[in-house]
Amino acid sequence: MELQGMWKKLAETPKSLGEWQRCAFPAQKLMKKLKTRNNMGKKYAQPIQKVLPHTKSKVKIYRRHSRDLVESLLTDPRWEDEDWLFFDNKNGEPDPFAPPHNDLKQIGNLNTGLAYRETYKKLITKTDKQILVRLPLYIDGAVTGEFDKLQDTALKISLGILACSLA
Repeated sequence: MELQGMWKKLAETPKSLGEWQRCAFPAQKLMKKLKTRNNMGKKYAQPIQKVLPHTKSKVKIYRRHSRDLVESLLTDPRWEDEDWLFFDNKNGEPDPFAPPHNDLKQIGNLNTGLAYRETYKKLITKTDKQILVRLPLYIDGAVTGEFDKLQDTALKISLGILACSLA
């Protein structure tokens, strides 16, 4: 087996970093396969060069398109049925196309407020094909140093149809 041979090579003490790289599992090959399997294509963060206006320093900034982030959130295979926040249909089952209830007595989440219900009435015309999804944006307060090459996503995005679970 290929894995057994790899472990045997790892058991023998390599003398240099190059030997470690030759006997280790080929990470680039694995990442290429995962990229294809998960339909990621160019959806990873793409670097762009910018000149900072005050210091005139050239920096590399990584950016992603919001449509790729939303698609990634919607198609994540780790989601379970209970992770989605949908209104119940007439049968009492969660349904992504079910409209918000008119007789809501309290605000329990992002989708039960008056603004959401009024926006739903105004924008959703095809109730069997359209759903109203909020996209909450929030700022991450993480800071990296000027000499770090850590990728920092300052603006985060989520979906308003994801249930908030603290468990």
